[in-house]
Amino acid sequence: SSVRSKPALTPGMSAVYWEKQGADRLCAVHCLNALLQGPYFTPADLADIAHQLDRQEALLMGGAALAGEKSSANVDDDGNFSSQVLDEALKRHNCNSTNSLHESVRAQISQSPEREVGYICNLHAHWFALRKVNWGGKLEWFNLNSLEMGGPELVSEFKLAAFLESIRQQNYTIFVVRGQYPASDPAIFSGSLLEHQMYVDAAKMQILQQQKKEKEAKDMQQAINASKEGGEDAPPSFSMFAPADKRAAPATDWNALGGGNRLDGGGASTAAPAADDDMDDDLRAALAASMQDVQKSLPEPIAEPDAAAPDTCTIQVRTSGKAHKRRFPMECPIVKVFEWLEFVSASDPGSLGLSTPLIAHGTYHIMTQTFPPAARKKYSRTGQQVEEGGKPVGDSTLKALGFEKQEGLILQA
Repeated sequence: SSVRSKPALTPGMSAVYWEKQGADRLCAVHCLNALLQGPYFTPADLADIAHQLDRQEALLMGGAALAGEKSSANVDDDGNFSSQVLDEALKRHNCNSTNSLHESVRAQISQSPEREVGYICNLHAHWFALRKVNWGGKLEWFNLNSLEMGGPELVSEFKLAAFLESIRQQNYTIFVVRGQYPASDPAIFSGSLLEHQMYVDAAKMQILQQQKKEKEAKDMQQAINASKEGGEDAPPSFSMFAPADKRAAPATDWNALGGGNRLDGGGASTAAPAADDDMDDDLRAALAASMQDVQKSLPEPIAEPDAAAPDTCTIQVRTSGKAHKRRFPMECPIVKVFEWLEFVSASDPGSLGLSTPLIAHGTYHIMTQTFPPAARKKYSRTGQQVEEGGKPVGDSTLKALGFEKQEGLILQA
């Protein structure tokens, strides 16, 4: 639709609906409910839509209803839903989604994105919503990412265009949603909300943001304390983190990570974790010095081949930070890719969407972006070991592992 929507608002309401994503990988459900400002959809609802679309697509292909295939084109085993599923779900609530770059809407959104009511944004398997709601007696925009530890994030009208452009530069696809939005009224769902579903008012928002700050400060202080355990005479190697060959491999608490989980298991926060603005200057200085010591102790990345060199692989790693790209010889072992990422993260973990360098993580992973998702390969780094499917592959070359001339990877840490 090329006609802009008008928000259906409850007079005097100052609460925004948000769903917190835990260990589940159902961000598509959280995204739609946050957009419509209420728990309108369940995972089963979207699964039903996905299977209905599968049947319709099979009929269009001549009626051979994927009889010999167990997979779905619209939902995978992890609960990752296609954009067609979300569009069909929105149609059932009198709304529709359109790619913001489509010629029918591109000019309007480029000139005045704030005149819309809502957007849904997608990168790989992660979805989140941006929505305009009544807040404090006026219309305000919120980033309703279910992975954001601090809850709904206010985005000023002035900064909305810059925010949209920044995530577009990260390769997010942005859909504008137009139509007849349901009324935003907490009373409609009173008493029926689950634990992860909530209407957030100013007081609740302050609590969520304070909890996020306290967790970040605690994590930072633990890192600094670890750097002081060796005493003043300790050598300045890995002063902040244990050496790679000594670190343990603790169980990963996905729910506690700042980047959280996407449907494919990867992190997808829309902003890199930032240090608390109130952090002590001495703490900042100690952290910066410690990171420099870490990087000095790491092997430098393998020399990058010339662009015209034959038999090379260009690897691009996308995270919630910026994209990192580098060429590698096809005959180099995959461990060199991990060493490159560790070197980058030691100097600037925020560029990889991290709050601490990769060597501080007991185990982390890189995953190919092969389609369908079931064909993706996950390579895990623990200490000096690199494994795939439980087998050591650190010395295996990129060519032997089936890497193409262009490979996109998802970092999970």
